[in-house]
Amino acid sequence: MPASIATAHGLLSLLLRGEAFASPGRVYFSLHIGPPGGVGANEVTAGAWPNYSRRDPADGGTVADAFEEPDGKATVNALTITWPPMNGTESVEITHFAVWDAETNGNMLLSGQLTLDGNPSPRTLFPTDELIARPGTFTVEID
Repeated sequence: MPASIATAHGLLSLLLRGEAFASPGRVYFSLHIGPPGGVGANEVTAGAWPNYSRRDPADGGTVADAFEEPDGKATVNALTITWPPMNGTESVEITHFAVWDAETNGNMLLSGQLTLDGNPSPRTLFPTDELIARPGTFTVEID
């Protein structure tokens, strides 16, 4: 999973310039209909899914509660993340996710492709479908 431009700049400044890289007090998961790239492109829109919003993987707890201890340059979500029912008029195919430092706008920190057993696995949501990500669903990895 590639780091975003904001994360890369922050880590490089921390490691090579000694400048503090502030960790966010809260992070949010977004859903994408294509690769987010380095800045969060292709996020689901309210036009396609009016109820859509980024979700807090800690569900109001601390960021540390939201993720398992990293292992092998990766971690997974520790809690269930639930999005509201898809209430658009057409189906939406989710291919990627991203982690942000804000519920709206903000900086994308990391992104990844939806996978199942290590293989790309897009999810098509139809009107009234819910997306429920059980613990371990989202692997957040740094290459």
